[in-house]
Amino acid sequence: MNDPDMSTHKLSRRALADAAIFISGTGTDVGKTVATAALLRALRQAGLAVQAVKPVQTGVEDAACQGDAACYASAVEDMPPGPLPPAATLHSFRLPASPHLAAAREDARLTVAGLRRDIERHWRSLMAAHEGDAPCAVLLEGAGGLHVPFNEQEDTLDLMAVLAAPVIIVTCNGLGALNQVRLSLDAVRDRGLVTAGLVLMQPPEAFDTADEATQAILADNESWLRARLEAEGIPLAVLPWAELDGTGWERLAQAVRPVAQAVAALLRTPPNVTEALVRRDKKCSGIPTPRRSSRCRSLWPSAAIITGWCWRTAGSSWTACPPGGRRCTATTIRACWPPCGRRPGACRTSCSAA
Repeated sequence: MNDPDMSTHKLSRRALADAAIFISGTGTDVGKTVATAALLRALRQAGLAVQAVKPVQTGVEDAACQGDAACYASAVEDMPPGPLPPAATLHSFRLPASPHLAAAREDARLTVAGLRRDIERHWRSLMAAHEGDAPCAVLLEGAGGLHVPFNEQEDTLDLMAVLAAPVIIVTCNGLGALNQVRLSLDAVRDRGLVTAGLVLMQPPEAFDTADEATQAILADNESWLRARLEAEGIPLAVLPWAELDGTGWERLAQAVRPVAQAVAALLRTPPNVTEALVRRDKKCSGIPTPRRSSRCRSLWPSAAIITGWCWRTAGSSWTACPPGGRRCTATTIRACWPPCGRRPGACRTSCSAA
């Protein structure tokens, strides 16, 4: 069941940052694992070679049978076998606690550099074992929220920054969700990362059994987030509460499709497309092209193609180009520049007729 916008396409990237999506949440138990599993199913239905990976799992004796990897596998068990195993766990610890504490209880110490190497090594092993020209993509689900610590000095957001992969934020609908989402989006942007989508998980009571006040909060949260994220060009997927069986997983995969389509386009965009857009924007706008970091670049769709680059200019560091400002259409390209006197990432539209 392939969507025309998500049809099989060769993934031509060769860098981990271009073949990974990091899924984090506004806190613990907000639904990241179910959202990741639903996204895995949707992307596999689109014909992509994708595996869901849990870099650090806590609170389990057997990660393969009890951990999040088992949930990922269950989401696709009724589908034809894909080119990759559906799930993997890189580190697991028995104590149901923050990774830094769970690891310490087993005389282990996690570091961002070590986790980055482990993720890179695992991805390259998938690439080596996979038959075909298409690189393998990985969905990396973090533990808890953005600032969950790995050790005394490093946390999940530090790992996300060194991976430089696009980010999906997951939150649970309820009182306080709007504040939690805005704080998370700001934290991601401040670290020079691009948010590729937001997943709003509906609670079990949702609208059926909730009282009138709760129903009003849940409905307003979704409406407010949809309007705000649309203005910023960030896709929103609202996932209903569902039984985690074949029918339920299919329902969730359909609900996550707005974010899955954005992710599929990210994974399919070859690096030379960015280079062509940079050259064209330079010619049309007359503005000198700054040096570009391939690690700090993300292309993703809103109607057709939206481009976001991180530029380094004299006296500044790498800066994310947030998807703010006007929403691009199929015939416009938005280029972000940090000229003097304007905030980094300020957007301008240039070069119509893509």
